[in-house]
Amino acid sequence: MAFKAPEYARYAGERSTRPAWVPLFLLTVKRGWTTSKWVRRITWTALAGAAVMTVGFYIANSVVPGWREQVGAIGQAAGQQGWEVDETFYLSLLSMYAYGVLLPLSLAFGYELVARDIESNAMESYFARPLTPLSYLLGRTFAFTSFLLAATLLPLTLIWFADLATAPEGRFGEIGWIPVGFSWALTLTGIALALFAQAVTTITRSAIWTNLSFVVLFVFGHALAWILFELTDEPGMLAISILQDVWVVCATALGEDLTASYDQQPPVAAAFGVLLSMIGVSFLFLLRGLRRRSMLG
Repeated sequence: MAFKAPEYARYAGERSTRPAWVPLFLLTVKRGWTTSKWVRRITWTALAGAAVMTVGFYIANSVVPGWREQVGAIGQAAGQQGWEVDETFYLSLLSMYAYGVLLPLSLAFGYELVARDIESNAMESYFARPLTPLSYLLGRTFAFTSFLLAATLLPLTLIWFADLATAPEGRFGEIGWIPVGFSWALTLTGIALALFAQAVTTITRSAIWTNLSFVVLFVFGHALAWILFELTDEPGMLAISILQDVWVVCATALGEDLTASYDQQPPVAAAFGVLLSMIGVSFLFLLRGLRRRSMLG
């Protein structure tokens, strides 16, 4: 007995003009927020910290209008720097959010991407639609990076705006460029972490092994970098440490002159080279793997 294939009517309705990766981007953000309690905890903690500092700026300016000069004078009398709300202050904030929010959030959010789709055999469903492997990768990475920036760049910008709003006239000329430094430092670091996390999870396919891979890379890599530096006295060895590279990127973004401290920090070119290499290698690895999954190459 012959089976007759069903006939399907061609869709004649209005077609969306949005790029194919946009629905994937929205789905990724929704899934990352709703399925991981640690993503929500880290994000809300980051935003709450910024809110507290914003209120602190307002209260200090209302109670003691000249508190900036007084704090700076106390710091100079104590022989310590960093008491003023200047580039050093913002570098400390940027480093705190990079290490305390960006890195943990990349772990908590990363496993919800490519590896989960491979486990659930969702790839075939995605690529049955007009979605290319490149579009899939761009949608996922854009969502991942946007999530990281929402938990870091948004709070930092809020703190900067509170500082600017409560500062004396002319303050914008001093710190107006700070958000630009925040933006490109966090974007570069965020893209590197987003692509690397996806690349690792496609190999391990396990949240535990993914987290262990990050521990090896960041903790043991940092220790190995300092051991090699002590043995060779070569600052370039410190570029092995991703933690050191992230700090160099943050410091460079906020105009910190690292020339005099190269004996304790990797060269700027080496630090940027490591992060850009992470981006390039992870991107090519993911694209090759996705093309195999979709049988397009």
